[in-house]
Amino acid sequence: GLNHGVWRPDEPLVMSLSAQMARSGDFVVPLLNGQPFLEKPPLYFMLGAVAGKLGGVINPLAYRSVSLLLALLTLLLTFGMAARQSGWRQGLLAAGILATAGLFFRSARWIQIDIGLACAVAFSMWAYLEYLRGFKAHHAAVLGLSLGLAFMFKGLVGPACVAAAILADLI
Repeated sequence: GLNHGVWRPDEPLVMSLSAQMARSGDFVVPLLNGQPFLEKPPLYFMLGAVAGKLGGVINPLAYRSVSLLLALLTLLLTFGMAARQSGWRQGLLAAGILATAGLFFRSARWIQIDIGLACAVAFSMWAYLEYLRGFKAHHAAVLGLSLGLAFMFKGLVGPACVAAAILADLI
């Protein structure tokens, strides 16, 4: 179900911004009709541009591969967190529940920024849990990096999601 045309409302815009970056070679500022598109941070568009360069600028499957890879990384992080806390069976269960959740399944197959946010939040939570286990500086650095990635995928929404989860855990 990955190899089909672009679907509205999000796929045409995200694919065209990524394709424009792939064509121009400018991986910093996405352009829409020749004007800078600054409504969303550029990280997903950059990854899409790389996929477009590798898989073909007009190939929707190349751009969908970004969402698919981010979804797989999210599932691996989810498995790792749950397995480390409760064992590999619970890790498989947690990853299986996430993989079959309707919105996650859809986001993993669409050219859409939201799966990048989910991956960055999962990465942040993994780093947070690892930091709690050992209070090591490199885990704090990874948490900072993952917060930056969350910001570069979705703006302030990304770090806010992580902060809300950490605050809830601390309470």
